[in-house]
Order: sequence, then C-alpha cells, then structure tokens
Amino acid sequence: MRIKHPHRLVLEYTQDMMAWLMLLAAPNRLLQLGLGAGSCARFLSHYLPAIKQTVVELHQEVILANAIMFGTKSDASLSIIHDDASRFMASSKDSYWPVILADLYDADAQGPTCDNTSFYQNCYRSLTAPGLMVLNLFGSHASWKPNYRAISKAFGTEPLVLNPSEAGNVVVIASKGPSMHWPPNEQKTDCERYLRQRAVLLKTALELPTARWIKPVAEYLCRPQV
Repeated sequence: MRIKHPHRLVLEYTQDMMAWLMLLAAPNRLLQLGLGAGSCARFLSHYLPAIKQTVVELHQEVILANAIMFGTKSDASLSIIHDDASRFMASSKDSYWPVILADLYDADAQGPTCDNTSFYQNCYRSLTAPGLMVLNLFGSHASWKPNYRAISKAFGTEPLVLNPSEAGNVVVIASKGPSMHWPPNEQKTDCERYLRQRAVLLKTALELPTARWIKPVAEYLCRPQV
C-alpha cells in the first residue's frame, strides 16, 4: 500500500484479485472472505463505490488495526463482520453473492485456512448464476493441488488460472452458471480483440495493469469444450 494513495493496489496478487472485472460487470453487492490489510476493500470503495461490500474476518485484531492504521471500517457501503469464513459460508443464503473474493491466509501463510471441498461447495451454493469466486492461492506450495482439485470438484469445472505473481501467488477464478466459453462460431482473435478493449477501459478507469490478464483469460475462454 502507498500511504499517499491507500486506495491503489500495489501487490501483484491484489491487482489480480480484480481480474474478474474482465468477465463480469460490477455487481450491486460483493463478499470478501479475509480482510488482510484492507487493500481490496479500499480499492472497491474508492473506484466502485456503488458496490455494497461485506467482509468477513476471523481476527478482531486485524479489524482493529485496519480501523486505526488505515481508516478501513464499517460504513454505509462496507460491512466488516467478525466471524469464521467457513462458518459464515455454511449459513450463507443460496444464490445471493454475484462475486466472492477469498484471501484466507493466516500469519504463517501455510495455505488457505479454509480449503476443503465442503467450504468450496458452500461458496458455490451461495453464488448467483452467473457468479464468480476469486481466490488467492500459492502456486508452488503443497496446498496448490488439493485446493485446485477441491475447487474443480465443487464448481464442476476447472477454474481460470492467472499467471503467478513474482511472490508466487496464483489467483484463480471459478464460475457458476453458463460455462465460460467464447462462442465457438467466432475466432480467438475476436476474443482477444474484445479483451484488449475491455482491458483498456479497466486500466483507464481503475488504474490497474490489465494487459497481463488478456492472454490467460483468452486461452481459458477459447479452450476446447468437452
């Protein structure tokens, strides 16, 4: 985070957590699992203030630190809830959240703290259709394969995987609803052209390095249909 611009996303993986905007228009509400340093919450409040955010954070000290150090606290458009993400999702409404962002690492960063199939199934159940879940994972960590398999099983399809950040974080995007495929009667070049145009719009509006998302998103949308 930059002190003079606390709403901007500096870390690569936090920027990549916004790649869902290449695929879906900004919804009226959004759920975040894990507050962390509050960078995603501040970004969305600044650039997309019409979104009503709900953030679930397990640790009260993290909530307090965000309020004291960064001024990130509940207001009219941001609700921060002190709760366990797994418990929250187990009781969440069906087909309610258009977008779920999950960044669930503890201080030891030994893999996501909520990472079983049941948790991901509850996330899937709680998404609208269409809906997207965006997750921060570690690509070179032992937790990668079991999480990837659990997400694929819960969502019934393999997720979109973005390129790893320099720190090793890998953001994946899982979808509910119509399969994310470019129309088969159109060319991949048409898809890439559309994504380039979308990337330019998002870069201008949100100050994000969107160009790096074009290739992995295009490859995913144009993958062979099974």
